[in-house]
Amino acid sequence: MADKRIDAFNAWAERDGWTTRADGALDFRSPKLREALAVWRTACAGRALAARADLTPRAMKGFLSNVVVWDVLCAGDATRFRVRVMGTPLQRVWRGKAGDYIDEAVPEPFRNRWHRLAHLSLELRAPLRCHGNVQFANQTYYNSETLQVPLAPEGEAPDSILFVHVIEPKAFMPRAQAASAPAS
Repeated sequence: MADKRIDAFNAWAERDGWTTRADGALDFRSPKLREALAVWRTACAGRALAARADLTPRAMKGFLSNVVVWDVLCAGDATRFRVRVMGTPLQRVWRGKAGDYIDEAVPEPFRNRWHRLAHLSLELRAPLRCHGNVQFANQTYYNSETLQVPLAPEGEAPDSILFVHVIEPKAFMPRAQAASAPAS
């Protein structure tokens, strides 16, 4: 059964002209993302969410360069996101670095898009698969597939979001994946 929140996000993304789509099926094409999901599930150890401390660099060694972690900073009704960790290859694509606040470092319309996707993840409190064409900084020659999941100490609200991004030039995407990728 499809989640109405994911359907609503995808409808909004389409209206906004964003090629990224979310799905809860977790049918990852990338072996790195399948591994990342397995590591996260192991780190959960029977809890609804893993904590950031449960995901060690050693556990994530197979996909560590693909990792981004955002801190979730809540003050009243406002939520801000700050980059805690970003793999070096992703710094080149997303042009960010640890310590950046998304609302200060990311231009519109991407800021709003990324915020909506992060809020969807926090609302679902579950892993999410996202996929589409990279549009940031006119890098439309890349496709992206991402695992994103909120992280939280046991019994507490999420304090961070783990993103594991696999970004590949479109020319190298397998035909089956390219056929299912949304059009720009």
